[in-house]
Amino acid sequence: MTKLRSDQYCHDCQRVFVALIDLSISGNHEIQCVCGHIHYRVVVDGKVTGDRWNSKLQTTTVKKSDISEVTQIPIPTSSASHFLRDKWLNLQG
Repeated sequence: MTKLRSDQYCHDCQRVFVALIDLSISGNHEIQCVCGHIHYRVVVDGKVTGDRWNSKLQTTTVKKSDISEVTQIPIPTSSASHFLRDKWLNLQG
C-alpha cells in the first residue's frame, strides 16, 4: 500500500489540510475536510489524475485518521534544508 500526501485547500472554511490518498485503490477518493466539506480526487492505475470525479469509478472514503489540518504555514524547515535548496538553485542557474 502506497499513500500519497495530498495538500488540499478548502474554499468553504479557507483552511489547508492534508490527506493521505491510498494509490493502490483506483477510483474516486472522497476526502472530508475538518469543516465537513467533501473533496474528491481520482486515482487510476496508482496515479492521481487531474479529474475531481469520474462517474464510471467506485468511491472510496479516505479515513479520518489519514486527514489532518495544517496549523503552520509555511512549514518550518531546518537551516540544512535552506542550504541544500540554495545549492540546488545555484546548480540550475
